[in-house]
Amino acid sequence: MKEILIYVWLGISIVVISTLVSFFATDDSWVIIVSGVLLMMLFICILIHYRIKKAEWERDLQMKDETIEKAKEEETGRLRIMEEDVSQFKRKIAHSVRMPIAIISGYGDVLSKGTCSPEETDVYIAKICKNIKYLSNTFRLVLDNQEDVECTEFDARVAVAEVAEQAQHYLKKHNLRMEINSGSASVMMKGYETDLMRALYNLIENSIKYMKQGNTIYVTVEDLADEVLIIYRDNGVGLRSEEAEQLGKLNYQGTNAKNQVKGTGTGLYIVRMIMEKHGGIMDVRSSENKGFVVYMRFPKHGETLDNRESLTNL
Repeated sequence: MKEILIYVWLGISIVVISTLVSFFATDDSWVIIVSGVLLMMLFICILIHYRIKKAEWERDLQMKDETIEKAKEEETGRLRIMEEDVSQFKRKIAHSVRMPIAIISGYGDVLSKGTCSPEETDVYIAKICKNIKYLSNTFRLVLDNQEDVECTEFDARVAVAEVAEQAQHYLKKHNLRMEINSGSASVMMKGYETDLMRALYNLIENSIKYMKQGNTIYVTVEDLADEVLIIYRDNGVGLRSEEAEQLGKLNYQGTNAKNQVKGTGTGLYIVRMIMEKHGGIMDVRSSENKGFVVYMRFPKHGETLDNRESLTNL
């Protein structure tokens, strides 16, 4: 609007000046010259204004294109993150339910043969029911973000023994054994019992991938002053000691394991996340071709442990 008024003013000025020149001038050539000069000035002003506006339009258009391109990149980044989150969520679900489903399937196969005694049938059905309950609690923890899952006090030794008992048939299929050792009759701690079972199931599944048949998994439960220490040990392929420090990072696999078995590097990541959720500490030791040892330190009463403490003397 402002530019239009300027051009109207210029046009009126030209008409006025041309009229005055024609009135006072004695020669018509002066009128023609002055009018031509004024019209040329008006044309130059219009041309300059057009060039300026064109530059502004092009700049605005470029800024809009850059804004659109930036928005596209941000949206692509968000979609990529969402896809990775969905993929990670699927891997977490798969790692959390694969073994209990296999256990349920195994006991189901045994029952379907119809050769079990009534006592054995009752035992197998009870184990199936326990794994179904475990799956239900796991889905609540993973899907509902543990909002309605209660943090309770439970016996860690009993929970570990429960996992060993539930996994017995599954381990037997792979010709493996699991031994539980504890210096205490009861090892009480406050936390999420289903999470502890999830951690052990993931470790067992990891061991099955990399252990030779006929070997044994050893789990020790110790009652320390203010914490519960669970030591998980297998004698699988292991990995270099410098790589052991990286275990538990998302999607990380040791070179020794990566060359033998296809995996996603999610199992130990879940274990580490469970430890962090409990305010605990996970430490992994390993030697190539000698298996690995996982130290899991849980606070007894829900506190967060001092990460600076060392496990060197354990």
